[in-house]
Amino acid sequence: MLKLPAYSRCRLWFREQLLNGRWEAGAKLPTLKGLAAESGFGVGTVRRTVDDLVREEILTTVHGGGIYASKFSAAGYWNRYQRIERRDGRLCRYVNNQVVRFETIPADERTAAKLAVPAGSPVLAVHRIMTETHGLTPCFDIIFLRADVFSGFTKEKLLLCGPDLSLYACYERECGVHIASAADTIDAVAAADLPLALEAGLAPSHPLIRLTRIAKAQDGRICEFRTEYADPRYFCIRIV
Repeated sequence: MLKLPAYSRCRLWFREQLLNGRWEAGAKLPTLKGLAAESGFGVGTVRRTVDDLVREEILTTVHGGGIYASKFSAAGYWNRYQRIERRDGRLCRYVNNQVVRFETIPADERTAAKLAVPAGSPVLAVHRIMTETHGLTPCFDIIFLRADVFSGFTKEKLLLCGPDLSLYACYERECGVHIASAADTIDAVAAADLPLALEAGLAPSHPLIRLTRIAKAQDGRICEFRTEYADPRYFCIRIV
């Protein structure tokens, strides 16, 4: 079984405390030494984790006054990079993630360039059809992951991530990969450009929103090249 680095396991420990409601917004946390004693991680690892969570505005620190829970919420943190939302303003909650492709392939030149690896390098190719809570037109994902970064990631592990666990939370839990930044571009295409959309029953001329993303891990490496598609009748892009 993959052994996650101490920092990744420490982040997951903080995640559990937050998700379990132990530290509500405004709550004061124990000292660094106290957190280290409770979590079983070294003070240095805890300090690094706290510093990162402060930068992400999940925790705040007051000079001489301690550490406090800030703006954290399960939806807000774990979906902070989710740009596609419903037109009524609610975050998408996909109740059925159908993984129609999950395999390791050699990267073609375009994918290799996006992931900053040599052509032919092994990458995980993942295609998903995602059905939202209220049965709206599905959204679609085409994802390429660096196989060396996502070592041990399998279709079975991806399928374990239910509707209450975002894809990036799944990356952290299963692979210890924390997505630290994402660069997005937005345009529109016809369903004819996406076989998955045609298979879902959309007409070839039907318009789709397309969001293309390059995401980096905590260590600065590009690790994900991802394209999401959504029906503009029901979904829009959230600009942050």
